[in-house]
Amino acid sequence: MLNIQYDQIQKLKVHAEKTYPEECCGLLVGKISGESKTLIDVKPTDNSWDQQTADQFMTINSSQWRSSSK
Repeated sequence: MLNIQYDQIQKLKVHAEKTYPEECCGLLVGKISGESKTLIDVKPTDNSWDQQTADQFMTINSSQWRSSSK
């Protein structure tokens, strides 16, 4: 189980809302002690994935896939 405080959840939500509709990124910093996992800090980061990179990928529908595999 991960122990997380309310203000840490709020920090995650604010970052996610700020970056929407893109994905948000960040680091969760914490400590593990036996079975206990405790979140110490939330570090929002920039997402280096940009639209230009995303546009380089093409979606192939099933009919295109069938014709290319013959």
